[in-house]
Amino acid sequence: MKGDLWDERIGVVFLQLVVNYITVPVLLIQGALLHPYYEPDPQARKIRAWLAPVTIFLAIYSQKTRLFHPLEDYLHINYCVAAIPTFHIICVALQYASHRGPARQIDVAKHKKDDDEPASSSDTDSDNSSSITNSDSQVTPTIVVQARRVSKTAPKKSKTIVPTKSKESPPSIGELARFSIWMTSSPRSLGYVWGPPASVLSPAPNRPMGKFLLRLFGRLVVNQLALIAFCSIALPTAAHPEKIYGWLNQYVDLPDTWLVRFFCEKAFMLPWGSVGLHSFDLVGCLLIIWELVWITGARLVLPSTSKWRPEPFDTTQYPDLFSKPVFRTSLTEFWSKGWQSTFRRDFIFCGAEPFAKLFAPYGVTASRLAGLMGAMFMSGLLAGFGCGGGLLFGAKCLWMPGGCCFLFPKHTL
Repeated sequence: MKGDLWDERIGVVFLQLVVNYITVPVLLIQGALLHPYYEPDPQARKIRAWLAPVTIFLAIYSQKTRLFHPLEDYLHINYCVAAIPTFHIICVALQYASHRGPARQIDVAKHKKDDDEPASSSDTDSDNSSSITNSDSQVTPTIVVQARRVSKTAPKKSKTIVPTKSKESPPSIGELARFSIWMTSSPRSLGYVWGPPASVLSPAPNRPMGKFLLRLFGRLVVNQLALIAFCSIALPTAAHPEKIYGWLNQYVDLPDTWLVRFFCEKAFMLPWGSVGLHSFDLVGCLLIIWELVWITGARLVLPSTSKWRPEPFDTTQYPDLFSKPVFRTSLTEFWSKGWQSTFRRDFIFCGAEPFAKLFAPYGVTASRLAGLMGAMFMSGLLAGFGCGGGLLFGAKCLWMPGGCCFLFPKHTL
């Protein structure tokens, strides 16, 4: 009896794991169809569009099984482990379904070079420049270059030599898996057409591995110590009935005046801001360590000829999460640069751009304001997933006027 009960529990747990994470392989299949070999194919584009609602349904359906209960006690955990992944998967699925053209910057450059250069004998001097390599792919000299070399001896037949997909060998499963996994989990989306520009988030300096690890573990220790220090202030003030005023009054005799209580009330969230900053940076360091471990381990286990073998760990793909936050002079400047731009594209693609196009006939200002309100609506949707996965329209609309707070200072200051 006990054995049967134990087997039943194991089956339930296994089924729950399948339901929770079946979204990931579906999303990876959708991303694999963005490979340069399949992306121009109309059938592949239709399959990407059909897989989008499947991915979204699985992500939303599994949301309730990934939440920790009671919700009011585990809001901070649900926001990190459930809300952000669910929201990001939905936005990525929509982006994969609607994207047209090459996904990687390296493929864009290759196609532009192939389109701009005429097929003449003078172009053969720059054949070597067509061999482009990147940290997540290897592009060998293209068929176009081979056609140009043939054109030197047979100029009349050069027009008939056109590179087509039928002449190319289809990518292996390992190559597709490596392409899709790296694109879906690419840090900061650097190297992709939807990634932030260099003015917003530039690649990190190319550091030796020893220096990179020393700096990484140093940030890990500093963030941990800072998090403990600020939590020692934030938690007691939050637990005290009179918040920060009552907590400070235990150590310093504060006058019971309206002005002192006013400043104490406004200063209540200051330590929590630092707690959030160092928490995010700490989690970012841990994720980098985890990614470094599995990339290094896979390269040690898999042979060099395997298509599943990942590329070497590239330190330039891991800039700091926060781009010098101490030196930012305004809230707009802080949010306009740095790591959050990677996830901000979800707000832009799914919220800002549709709202901006909808209100474009009413003028530039109305379109810009509508775009900001659409982005804030997506922010409310993200917060709603963390609070319980609900899609209450009224609650999310309360976030939309917040877009005005970002637009008005630009026109009034």
